[in-house]
Amino acid sequence: MTVSLIQIRAVIGIFNCRVSVKSNQVNNLAKKLISMFEMLLFCSHFIESAFIYLLIFLYLFTFLSCHGDIELNPGPRKEKKNSLSVCHWNLNSLSAHNFSKLTQLKAYNAIYKHDFICLSETFLDSSIPDNLLEIEGYRLVRSDHSNDIKRGGVCIYYKESLPVRVINIPFIKEALLLEMNYNNKKVFISVIYRSPSQTTDEFDSFLLNFEQILNEARRKYRRTKRALEKSKKSWASKDEDCIL
Repeated sequence: MTVSLIQIRAVIGIFNCRVSVKSNQVNNLAKKLISMFEMLLFCSHFIESAFIYLLIFLYLFTFLSCHGDIELNPGPRKEKKNSLSVCHWNLNSLSAHNFSKLTQLKAYNAIYKHDFICLSETFLDSSIPDNLLEIEGYRLVRSDHSNDIKRGGVCIYYKESLPVRVINIPFIKEALLLEMNYNNKKVFISVIYRSPSQTTDEFDSFLLNFEQILNEARRKYRRTKRALEKSKKSWASKDEDCIL
């Protein structure tokens, strides 16, 4: 799961370009100017040096303007401060090929340093202990296949510095739900795996269980919101050194 410089430049070119010429008429004019400049450059020995430099500049400017993917500082976008970074990878076995995908994940995360790394189709069972899956600076929670076979399964890595609490959700298998207070807000991170081979009845049961997860998150959010409002009222009626 590596990201090449070409891919990075492609994304920046599409969404963050500084110079872009989109009109067909302007593009055609630019192409004609390029042809003219190439002809003049070919005959540059008849032209004064200063004019040559001017033509070279105009040539390069017109040439770059036609491409629409010019970025002054190509590279990954900087994350905004006070924001959470979450990634997900459906990796089709974390332990396959001598844990090669775990090595790729570590290399990728060494650049981006995500707060949460959510993985599905981990294909883990009880024969693979957590210490073989460690990523420095992160805690791991996992939910393997209910029959302890190497199929399906999910896991989440989260930074040790984050005040995360794992919520127990026994009504659905191969699912995780994490809770965290962040910037005075309740944040929930969840990853769920559903087998594509489920029958209609199994799928209906999955939807009902999924609704339970949503209701659990809503219930905890409402409870936290009420507690915060109560604390604010209490703070308003007490001394200024009261801490929420």
